[in-house]
Amino acid sequence: MLTLLKAYSRMVTAIDGYWFMAVEENQGHEAAYERDCAVWEKAAPYEARLISRALGIGTGMDIPTMLDVLKACPTWYSMGMEVSAEGSDRGLLTVADRSVQKNRARMGLDEFACKDIGLLITKAYGKALNPEVKVTCRVCPPDPHPPDIWCQWQFEL
Repeated sequence: MLTLLKAYSRMVTAIDGYWFMAVEENQGHEAAYERDCAVWEKAAPYEARLISRALGIGTGMDIPTMLDVLKACPTWYSMGMEVSAEGSDRGLLTVADRSVQKNRARMGLDEFACKDIGLLITKAYGKALNPEVKVTCRVCPPDPHPPDIWCQWQFEL
């Protein structure tokens, strides 16, 4: 089953990337970015609710439960994410592997400045699981980051 989750998570990431590049090629970077934000604003809460229902978990959950749901989301899974709860009301989601960013570097491109869309997506996931959650960004490109951390998001109730 884990092999299937890995395959599905890579496919989700590939579809997102191909979709973005197709829109970018046809309509430009700004248009692709705007449409990507609009899509993820709807897709993130949908995925979060879908996974939490599949796991038999309702909304209004504590942070450790919320992080367990995020671990099961193919979108996050594909990013080599790690989670750590700090009690029932605070936790971290750390993204350790961004194949998209690594591919950009191999192609000679700068890092994609994903902080704004990352915050939009992470807040959408969090709010779908518990409307009371506050999500903040600790680090995300274009911020300087250590080589083993691309992004880090704090969830707090």
